[in-house]
Amino acid sequence: MDIQTFFIFRSELLMFEFLFFSLPYFVKKERKNLFWITFPTTIIIYFLVGVGFAVISQYQEAQVNYARDFSTAYNIVQYILFYLLFVLGSKINFKGSIYEIISCTTQALVLRQICYCFYILLITFIGDNYNFLTLESVNFINGLLYVFTHVFAAAIYCFFARKLLFKSTNTLSKSMLLIYIIASVALINIHSVAEVYSTEDYSLYFKLLICSEIVSLIILVSTDLLIRYTNRLKEENSIVLHLLDEQGNQFKFSKANSEDLRIKAHNLKHQVKILREGGPEAEKLLDELQDSINDYESTMYLDNNVLGIILRDKYSYCKKHNIKLSYISDPNAFLNVSKVDLYTLIGNILDNAIEASLKLKNKNQRVISVNISSKNGISSIRCDNYYEGKLEIENGIYKTNKLDASNHGYGIMSIDMLAKKYGGFVDIQTENQIFVLRVNVPEAE
Repeated sequence: MDIQTFFIFRSELLMFEFLFFSLPYFVKKERKNLFWITFPTTIIIYFLVGVGFAVISQYQEAQVNYARDFSTAYNIVQYILFYLLFVLGSKINFKGSIYEIISCTTQALVLRQICYCFYILLITFIGDNYNFLTLESVNFINGLLYVFTHVFAAAIYCFFARKLLFKSTNTLSKSMLLIYIIASVALINIHSVAEVYSTEDYSLYFKLLICSEIVSLIILVSTDLLIRYTNRLKEENSIVLHLLDEQGNQFKFSKANSEDLRIKAHNLKHQVKILREGGPEAEKLLDELQDSINDYESTMYLDNNVLGIILRDKYSYCKKHNIKLSYISDPNAFLNVSKVDLYTLIGNILDNAIEASLKLKNKNQRVISVNISSKNGISSIRCDNYYEGKLEIENGIYKTNKLDASNHGYGIMSIDMLAKKYGGFVDIQTENQIFVLRVNVPEAE
């Protein structure tokens, strides 16, 4: 490996990897004091260290009888040193935990490895066509390939790694930290051994590069799956905690309601007398009594705590936004569905109906009807609401003109996925600007 080739790939390791994990920090993370002094200083130190290793490597390769084991150990040491320098540099320049920094550094290392291996593989596949070209033409083509591989890496960053990076900073744990460290050491060792054989056994070098590429892709995919699973657990835990908190609030609310009913029963003695006399005061009193009855009915305790909590929450929200929500609920419905899934299912159904109702210009149409029943071994939910505009169907899913279309589509898809999880199905019908959604789930035998 000549000094020019060394500088190309060492600069890639130093600069590209550092920028990869630091760019998201410019947007999401707070910089430390004196950032504009420490950041350029860090870059200069990286460059000087790279120059130092370049000189040492050039001297080492000039020695005819240098030991292969020594060369392998030397490569491993320099890669580990660079890795630690990146971690230290991020800690100096940005505010963040060691978990976040190691996560960013490892993901950047993986992306760099994919980029490097892709570049070498391209050169390998088209290298036989270089024989008739001049040295200048070969260097020009190599430069184009180098640019192309970095465009390829940027595409991975935009479509995959960036989302993974943002998600991972909120789902880090000691187990994931250990995975990152093991992955980094594995990649460093594979790459270090591969470089030793780059001039001795190109077949083995090629196989090691492919192995490194596969390991890098496995790390990205497995990390993404682990993060998704961790996020799912956190969401479920959040819902369970909310349910427990709401159950406590419901008990306090029921106790307060009982006291309120006792007081109102006492006042009814005087109010009945006014009602018998008639007149404007009687009409006003009847309206107040009707409102009290409606409020009480909406907050009655249901045997199914999850249904009671979610329906009471949504009723309160609808009342504040002048939406009339009426519901009939069978406490024996959906007993085979987990509390978390039931909360998510009904929550998504009502959220979609509420959003459609809020968009209606005719306030008299802001009405939502929900019927939750259990009959013939089938638990069912039916939700009716008005809507405006035209609904489009894409891949069997209704699309709306919601600003955050991706999240809204996820809500509809979530309803369908939860129904299928328990062997059920979703049926959607639209007629006369009325949206009717039915969810049917077989009950456990």
